[in-house]
Amino acid sequence: MPQRAADGGARTRDTHEAPLHFAAEGGAEGAARALLAAAPASAGAVDRAGRTPLFAAALANREPLLPLLAGAAGSRGVDAPDGRGRSPLQACLAYATCRPATAKALLALGAGAGHCDAEGGGLLDAAVAGDRRPADKAFLVRYLVGEAGLDARGGCAGGGAARPPPPLLVAAEAGAKEVVAELLEGGGGVAARGGVGARALLAAVKGGHFEMAVSLLAAGVDPSEEAAGAGASAMDAARDARAPDMIKLLGAAAAKRAARAA
Repeated sequence: MPQRAADGGARTRDTHEAPLHFAAEGGAEGAARALLAAAPASAGAVDRAGRTPLFAAALANREPLLPLLAGAAGSRGVDAPDGRGRSPLQACLAYATCRPATAKALLALGAGAGHCDAEGGGLLDAAVAGDRRPADKAFLVRYLVGEAGLDARGGCAGGGAARPPPPLLVAAEAGAKEVVAELLEGGGGVAARGGVGARALLAAVKGGHFEMAVSLLAAGVDPSEEAAGAGASAMDAARDARAPDMIKLLGAAAAKRAARAA
């Protein structure tokens, strides 16, 4: 049985979705225009998850509807967050079913690149920690850092002390060498600074990810630096694992560093 909401629109009892949510999710542009004409405030309606019709359209990859919903009189804006504090763009980046084209469309409409969710995470954090394949994540990282200008270290404006682990560490612990390479390439090595690189290299060594270790060393990570909170360096881990190829790689990198410092 539909219910009536404060904005005058009908709502489903279970999900609290308005008719405009269904039109947006289904890509029914004609129906969406008619609903907005009849009840402009419905553009700002939220379901039980805190999602607006624009949010629903974004997750369903209904790019043609995004400008209509964003520009509607009752719209809460392109960054109106859900109940977890995520913007439509942030949620889109995290879900494998949301196309990169939708993310680009939201950015073109003015979606905030510095948006923070309730946990202090930003757009890059969402993209790297999401459920996409590593190759797809690498594509998004290349776009977000290289074209949209996001900081390769992740985080967001006004995120405060609370924030998720840095994208580089998340990617390294997941064994996503393509993502690590893009973060290092796009960020000019800045993603590996501040102790994050030592932790990422330790994760690469423990996981046996040789190519990833090569990328991190090339970015300037010190193989002898103790990883914060781990009480061990990458070289320590390689020796413990009795991994001769990794020991040789790290040893050569340490020798080069020592030669440059001499």
